[in-house]
Amino acid sequence: MRRKRYNKYVYMILLLGTFVYMAVGYSILTQIVKIEGTASISSTWNILFTKIEEKRMHLATTKTPPIITDGTKATIDVELDEPGSQAVYEVTVANRGTLDAVVKDIKGVKEVNEKAPKAIQFYINGIVVGDSLNVNQEKTFEVVVTWNKEIESTSEISKEISFTIDFGQKASENVERPSMSIPTYTMDIDNTLWSREKNVTIHYPEGEGYSYQYSLDEGLTWKITPSKEYTVKFEKEGSIIGRVSDGKSSLTGELQRVVNIERNVPEAVVNGNTDAWSTS
Repeated sequence: MRRKRYNKYVYMILLLGTFVYMAVGYSILTQIVKIEGTASISSTWNILFTKIEEKRMHLATTKTPPIITDGTKATIDVELDEPGSQAVYEVTVANRGTLDAVVKDIKGVKEVNEKAPKAIQFYINGIVVGDSLNVNQEKTFEVVVTWNKEIESTSEISKEISFTIDFGQKASENVERPSMSIPTYTMDIDNTLWSREKNVTIHYPEGEGYSYQYSLDEGLTWKITPSKEYTVKFEKEGSIIGRVSDGKSSLTGELQRVVNIERNVPEAVVNGNTDAWSTS
């Protein structure tokens, strides 16, 4: 008897101009996630897409290369193969107008990700409230869609994901850049030295409502830390990434590799003269 399969579809729409609107919807019919995205930009500010590229694909395939048409429309079509899959795209936006712009708000990401079903998580990384996009400048940020393998997927579910990035004219009354900054790391034993174990401490910026996270598998899955300083013990070689989120967007630190760990330290035996010493 043939086993019944189910499909999962995800649809994504991205708009840029005085604001950015992104919507994602999917329904499960097989154990494959298909993402189709369409993006459009208003010419009011002449803020436009210049590039969309794959950055990291894990158990995921771009079915159709991202296409940008006249700087105002972008399409992404990608499949996530199974729970644990992840697709990361780097999006570049540019200000080709005559007015400096600033990100005034980012809305909807936290609220939508808290809605059921939670197996598919969506977030943006690398752009925060207060970021400037001045005339002739470009800025890149990440669009990340993950099929969380820790959350059970049902056979038939649907979900819409949307967020808005508001751009406004840059002026003296604009909001200041928030205190959210990229996490940093310290190690108790340098990577150039061998040790039985090593400890890495992640230092997060302090801020109300911030979520502190870290990943031990190069960003595929994330765990939440209880405080703005968190230490992870390594008893074998690995890597760690720290990430901070304000519920609207996130900033991610560089991947920190931890090497030169050896648990089986050889014993050193010194053999000397066992004869008794005598004086003459």
